[in-house]
Amino acid sequence: MIKKILIFISITLLIGACDYKPLYSINENSNFNIVLLEINGDKNINNFLKNGLNIYKDKKSKKNYEVSLNTSYSKSILAKDKTANTTDYKLSVFVEMSLIDLSNDSIEKKISFNENLNIKKDTNNFNQANYENISKINLAEVILEKIILFLNNQK
Repeated sequence: MIKKILIFISITLLIGACDYKPLYSINENSNFNIVLLEINGDKNINNFLKNGLNIYKDKKSKKNYEVSLNTSYSKSILAKDKTANTTDYKLSVFVEMSLIDLSNDSIEKKISFNENLNIKKDTNNFNQANYENISKINLAEVILEKIILFLNNQK
């Protein structure tokens, strides 16, 4: 029993001492600043992207961007069974980004990000709606990571 407690304490100390941080939580290594952020489209995706990109506002950086995002979400039928009941859905999140580089003669760039997920239909509508909302946020998170990587890699 004492051996298990000592092992647990030592593992806890080792993990706690490694200073784990999520990759994009507070990114001190970012080399850009979002001066103006405008987002249109799906409300849930917009809120997630806005919260994720607001971290990069009001920084003192040489690269300043105006970012405009247009988001859309679609749910389409992927497959049906013999009785014409839907069995599979395809969830798609599409983000079109318009980027104006204020530090480089106001050059405007447009880039699109798209993520898809195929899901099975659940017999319980409440569980289905919850799963779709969670999946929508997960797809938006992947797109947010792509946007941040794109902005970090701009020259």
